[in-house]
Amino acid sequence: MALTYPKKYEKDINPETWDISIIDLENAEQQDLNGFLLHRMAHYKDSEYTDTMLWQCMKEDFVGWTKETWASTKKDIVWDFRNFLRENGVFVPMDGGVIGDNIQEQVLNAKEEHEWTPQEIEHQLRTMKKLNSRWNPNNTPLETRSNSVVLSYPPMQPANSTTTPQSPEQARDPLALQSDNVRTLPQ
Repeated sequence: MALTYPKKYEKDINPETWDISIIDLENAEQQDLNGFLLHRMAHYKDSEYTDTMLWQCMKEDFVGWTKETWASTKKDIVWDFRNFLRENGVFVPMDGGVIGDNIQEQVLNAKEEHEWTPQEIEHQLRTMKKLNSRWNPNNTPLETRSNSVVLSYPPMQPANSTTTPQSPEQARDPLALQSDNVRTLPQ
């Protein structure tokens, strides 16, 4: 699936370069910085990154960014990016400070991922109504979600094992015993 940017920001980015990494941040144009932020947000959404994975990827993708880099980007895009991070489990303070500075200090420069406090979670749910994160106490555990597939694998057998354990499913399905108990899921 091709990633797309919000049409409301069409004039704030260069459509030709919006999906290209920025090598020279000091000489980057505002449209390039805006495009990079929007592209990373689209990529993270498409990849369904949340919590630690989002935090780690962001730290890797924004190496070299400084408070000055954030100041050069369109404020509305930085604001949307901050909200996206918060909605997906990466804590960025909403304390009236400069948003880019908060992202830089609290996320990029942080040595460890922030653990949300109950007050921060409550504030997020009350003000933004969304917290797609393990921090959200209202989320359903993965095992009970109806649209989730949970795979369980039989225990590993020693290489010199001469017996093949047989579960009730395997007893009913003779093909399950072929090819060393390897199954191919239908596409």
